[in-house]
Amino acid sequence: GDYVLGVEGLPGHEACTIRIQEIDRLKRLIFEGEQLGNCLKDRYSSQVKYVSRVRQRASSYWSMTIVRPSGEVEYQCLIEIWHLRRGNVVHQAEGPRPRTIPTAEAWYWLSQWCDAENLNLAEWNCYS
Repeated sequence: GDYVLGVEGLPGHEACTIRIQEIDRLKRLIFEGEQLGNCLKDRYSSQVKYVSRVRQRASSYWSMTIVRPSGEVEYQCLIEIWHLRRGNVVHQAEGPRPRTIPTAEAWYWLSQWCDAENLNLAEWNCYS
């Protein structure tokens, strides 16, 4: 049967593709920073912190995008996962522009992904 995803004209109404992809190169991280307008696009100290954490496997970084039926790609958030002895924890998830909380639609898909991948979202912090 037909499924209604949301109220017409609001996010969640159209079927779309959600992509959550690990960022495994500095060049990609800088690109993501440009798309979201955050400090990773041009702040060297933030980029060094990223490289250090990834090399130590203390953290991994992930990009969430939504691909609309028109083909438009919307960059939703950058996610940092801390890899701890007690499990994997979502440390940060930032939406577009520095220090912005992800949209309700992005938050919904983030929580679904966390459930599927056994990631702890309870310790999430936007202002870390």
